[in-house]
Amino acid sequence: EQERGLRIADAVIAGGGTLLTVLKPKGTLAPMEPFLILPEVTDTRLWLGEQLFHDKDKTGVGFMSSYMRYVIRNTDLVKPDEVTKYEDLLKPQFKKKIVMMDPTMTGATLSWSSGLARNRGIEQTKDFLRALVKQEPTLSRDVRFIYENVAKGKYSIGMEARPEAMAEFQSIGAPLAYAKINEISKLAPSNAVISLASQPAHPNAATVFVNWLLSKEGQTVASSKGWGAPSSRQDVPREGLSSWLFPGPDEKFFVQDEPDYMMQGEMRLVNNELFAPLRK
Repeated sequence: EQERGLRIADAVIAGGGTLLTVLKPKGTLAPMEPFLILPEVTDTRLWLGEQLFHDKDKTGVGFMSSYMRYVIRNTDLVKPDEVTKYEDLLKPQFKKKIVMMDPTMTGATLSWSSGLARNRGIEQTKDFLRALVKQEPTLSRDVRFIYENVAKGKYSIGMEARPEAMAEFQSIGAPLAYAKINEISKLAPSNAVISLASQPAHPNAATVFVNWLLSKEGQTVASSKGWGAPSSRQDVPREGLSSWLFPGPDEKFFVQDEPDYMMQGEMRLVNNELFAPLRK
């Protein structure tokens, strides 16, 4: 739209990878700091890690922060102790029984692979991914397809990380749970990063909206009634949110940052090469 001179969008809410690695380089996002006017929004002490902006140019605010769990198991088919580390995905019984979000596109499994590279290094991560490809997982670009087919038992394991989708399926009694993986993960906003268009159609309305959304009131509504995930604001109630959205006492994590998103760009190239046989 902007490339054609159209001014339609005011604000954009999406995954950080989409915003910071796709839209931001095209110059379609505006620095948000001039639009943030409420003291309760700009007070960084109220935000996780005292970090308001998601990038050094201050074009994005990640307003949710869930502990990322990437492995979904069908509880009727996979016991908790069967998958406790990523190498367990390489067990013979899971060959052709894994469905995962296409890791060559922006999304959960690209984010997962960048976290692996950060923890293990790129070369070791490549070795693991090559072994995973030999398991012949099914690749999908449809979140519901993954959750529905793991719930139905067509696949034993799914790889996705949408807390709102898991909460929806669990609420209707689907036999789904996240596997507890003994490896450092990340606190990340998933698809809850807000940016403003560099040429907003209604700048005053955009200012009102973004300040309300990032206020305690706005975040309380968005957290419990919208995303079903924890707010990045530390003064927002967490009652009613599932315990798996938070790291347990023995689970280590890092807060997703711009270098992690940049690593996703590198891992996209790696994944394009390694997963090419599965995309034919």
